[in-house]
Amino acid sequence: DEVRGEESDEAVSVRISDAYAAEVHGRDDQEDLDGIFADSAFGRRLRAEGDEDRWKTYARVYRRTLKKLCDLFKKQKMVTFHLLDMTLDKFCLFFERSNSRGIQLNFTDILAAKLYHGFNLRRSIEEFEERSDVRVNRETIVRSVAYFACLDSGRPISIDKKSILENLDAGDFQRHWEVTCDLYAQCLGYLRHQKFIVNRDWLPSENMIIPLVVFLRQVQGFDRIDEPQREFLEFWFWSSVFANRYSTSSNEVIIADCQALDQVAQKERIRRRDYFTRLRSLVKEPEDL
Repeated sequence: DEVRGEESDEAVSVRISDAYAAEVHGRDDQEDLDGIFADSAFGRRLRAEGDEDRWKTYARVYRRTLKKLCDLFKKQKMVTFHLLDMTLDKFCLFFERSNSRGIQLNFTDILAAKLYHGFNLRRSIEEFEERSDVRVNRETIVRSVAYFACLDSGRPISIDKKSILENLDAGDFQRHWEVTCDLYAQCLGYLRHQKFIVNRDWLPSENMIIPLVVFLRQVQGFDRIDEPQREFLEFWFWSSVFANRYSTSSNEVIIADCQALDQVAQKERIRRRDYFTRLRSLVKEPEDL
């Protein structure tokens, strides 16, 4: 019924200290537990009333409740509350690592909770996967939405966890979600069709999809690109793989590639002067593979 600081003389009450003693010190047989119940306020009241059958019934309830309480404390999953005085980045890290059941959690789970009343992120993902038969990487989609939201609002481009949690709102997802998911599916299909990947599991990094999504949004279809653009996509993909650019999946790399591919999509020169030096392959001889 409730958690209280004192036992009741009107109902069965189990003190946590008694449950602890029964579990740790082996006081868990019927005689011991009946003795503990007899010393409780409710047990003494029943004794005074002289109804032995009623006393035995509630003694059995007490034994069962105490054992259930012990079982509860042995469970892996319990509700816990943490009062945290830390930065948003550190909180995200805490959230990712502090689950006891080995369930993979990340900052998109926090984002889903933040957006819940205006945009149901989990349900939208499930609906898209069912409709398109494409398994979605939530973090990749969210970062893509964040990139487009920054472009539309004129904010500096930032797709790290902190800025996403602070700046993205339900309106951003309502505006960009459907289009971004469609672009995402088309990009995966293009990579398979062009034989860049054998299947989804062979994609070197999920974050490589983000610059492709930005490129496709600009050109409005892979069937609209010309041969120089196609050749650049091929060069960019394999150079990024062999330069190991996405091994750390840094936001700086993602943003630089998004901007470069956006400029290529508009048939402009890439404006970042050191861009191509960062695409130098780390594989110079067979042993490097």
